[in-house]
Amino acid sequence: MPRTIFDELSNHAPERLWLTGLSTSGSRIQLKGESLDNELVALLLHAMGESAYFDMVDLDSTELSSSKSGLKLVKFQLQAQMVSPKPDKKKKATAMDRDEPPAEPVAS
Repeated sequence: MPRTIFDELSNHAPERLWLTGLSTSGSRIQLKGESLDNELVALLLHAMGESAYFDMVDLDSTELSSSKSGLKLVKFQLQAQMVSPKPDKKKKATAMDRDEPPAEPVAS
């Protein structure tokens, strides 16, 4: 699995949400995790859906459980399709993208 997938998951996982399992089959990825509430799971789903690296993000299940310390947790399982991001054809390369110094301003 490409490192960028791990980066995307790390960047999009909200605080108070923990991934406890990850498996892949071809281009499909399945995630298991726990969070403090359903809203955090929804935030992860939305963020993955907005990511250029995931498509067809679907929640398989949620289940209310308790930790050993008595904390209420939401266990969840979701799956998605891993995809290669498409380059944005509308974006024009800037001097910074090309590692060039900015142009000098023209004196008037």
